[in-house]
Amino acid sequence: MKQSLRKITIDETEFLWRHAFGYVDTGAKNYRTASTLSIYKSGFKQGRLLVDFETWEDAVLGNPLNQGIAVDENTPPINLNKPKEIRKVIVYALENGWNGEVQMHIKDGFVIFRKGDQDIDLSK
Repeated sequence: MKQSLRKITIDETEFLWRHAFGYVDTGAKNYRTASTLSIYKSGFKQGRLLVDFETWEDAVLGNPLNQGIAVDENTPPINLNKPKEIRKVIVYALENGWNGEVQMHIKDGFVIFRKGDQDIDLSK
């Protein structure tokens, strides 16, 4: 099944985004979920914003980032399929130097949603 890009408009600028996830084998048949947001400013495919999240996986509940379940006590519930969460990510990236024309990679997307001040790695 081909995943299409979804559209969101912020301050009259159109962005395209996709949420994909896979699994990371941590040994002894234990797996963690690796989720990635790919966000583009419309017309600037080379200026992609990548945001990575890694979290636990539950056999019954599945990926908490697909369900809106809090992953820990310092992070509010996040559902990466909801446009309101994507808006927060885009606004955060724009406020921290991303302009949609140059690629940026946020390796720990939870810093966007965590309560309190955190060190931020905005490496490209």
